[in-house]
Amino acid sequence: MGISLFIGLFNIVDFFWIGKLGSEALAGVSAAMFLIWCAYSAMDVSMVGINTLVSQNIGAGNLGRANRAGTIGIIIGLIAAFFVMIVGLTAYPTLFRFMDLAPGTQDHASQYFIWFILGISATFTWRNFAAIFRGSGDTLTPMRLIGFALILNIILDPLFMVGFGWGTKGCAIATVLTHLIIGIIGARILRRRGWSFGIQSFYDPKDDLSPWTLAGKIIRIGIPMGLTGFIFSLVYIFLARIISQFGTAPMAAIGIGHRIESIVFLACMGFSTAAATLVGQNLGAGKIKKAEESAWKSVFYLTLVLTPISLIFILLPEQIMTIFTDDLNVIREGADYLKIIGVSEIFMGAEIVLLQSFGGAGYTLIPTLISVPLTVARLPLAYFLAIYLGYGPSGIWWAVAMTSLVKGTTLGVLFKLGLWKRK
Repeated sequence: MGISLFIGLFNIVDFFWIGKLGSEALAGVSAAMFLIWCAYSAMDVSMVGINTLVSQNIGAGNLGRANRAGTIGIIIGLIAAFFVMIVGLTAYPTLFRFMDLAPGTQDHASQYFIWFILGISATFTWRNFAAIFRGSGDTLTPMRLIGFALILNIILDPLFMVGFGWGTKGCAIATVLTHLIIGIIGARILRRRGWSFGIQSFYDPKDDLSPWTLAGKIIRIGIPMGLTGFIFSLVYIFLARIISQFGTAPMAAIGIGHRIESIVFLACMGFSTAAATLVGQNLGAGKIKKAEESAWKSVFYLTLVLTPISLIFILLPEQIMTIFTDDLNVIREGADYLKIIGVSEIFMGAEIVLLQSFGGAGYTLIPTLISVPLTVARLPLAYFLAIYLGYGPSGIWWAVAMTSLVKGTTLGVLFKLGLWKRK
C-alpha cells in the first residue's frame, strides 16, 4: 500500500507542474502516456514472471532457483526495453498523428515521449528489482526506494521544467533519472543480501532447469498479463482519437483524471502484488486453502480503502480538479470523469487483485481471455455512447466504467470456481 501511495504521489507531482504549462501540455503528456502504457506492458512480462517464480521457489525452499529466476527476468526485461525503445522511437510520430492531436498538443506529447522512452531501460530494471523484493516477501524496501524517488522528483521537476526551462521534456528526464538512481540502489541492496546477478546465477549445472527453460516459464507466466496491459493501452490509443474530436479539454481532463486515479490504481496494485506473492508462496508450500483466502482478504481490505475514495470522487470532483488547473473547461470535463469513474472503482480493484492472484497461481490464460475482450469492448461502446447517441466525452467515461464493473464481477466468479487450483 505504501509503495502504491508514493508512486501515485510521484505521478501527481508530475502533473501538478505540467499543469503550470497549460492545457496543451496536459493533453500532450496524457497522449504520450497512452504509448508509454504500451511500453509498460512489455515490462509486465518479466515483472509478473519474476514475482511469481521468486515467490513460488522461496515458498518451496529453493533459494538458488529463485535467484536464477530473478537474474534471468532482469535480462529479459533489458532485452525487452531495448526493442521497446527502438519501436517507440520509430512509431511515435505515426501514432500521434493517428490520435489526431492538435499541433501544440502533439509537440508536448513528442517531447515527453522521446525523453522518457530513451531511458525506458532504467524504469524496466527498477520495476524488476522491485518484483524480486516483493517475491521474496519484502515490500518495505521498494516502498523506501520509491519514497526516496518521490523526494528527488519533488526537487527535480521544478528545477528541470521551470528552472532550466525544459518544459515537458524536463518532467520526463526527471522521472528517468530518479528511476535510474533507485535502480542502482536496489541492485546494491540485493547484492548485500546475497543475491547474485553474475554468470553463476544464470546457469547452475546442479539445477535440472536450464536458463532457457526458466526464461520460457517467466515469459509464459508473464505474457498473458503483458498482453492484457498491451490491449488495454492500445484501446486507449484508439479512445484518444475519439476524445480528440471534442477538443483539447477532454484529453487534458482524462490525463489529470488518470493521475488522480493512479493513487487508486496503484493502491490496487499494492494489494494485488501482495496477493500474488502470498498465493504463489502458499501454492509453492502446498497450502491451497490459504492461497485462496489470501486473495479474497486482499479484495476485502482493498474494498474498505476504495469505498471512501470513490465517495470523494463522486462528491468533490471540482475541488480535486482545481488543484491541477484553473482552466474551466478542463475542470468541467475532469469533474465529469471523476464522478462517473467513481462508480466503478471498487470493481476495478477486484479485477486487478484477482488478475494478479491468477498470475501468482500461474493460471493466466483464461482470465486474459475474459479481460481482453471486455477491454476491447470499450471502443465500440465509447463510439456508440459518445458519437452515435451524442453524449460526448461522458459517453466515453461511461464505457470505461461499465466495462470495469463487468470485468470485476466476471473474474470474481471465475476465481470462486477454483479452476486455478488445478494448475
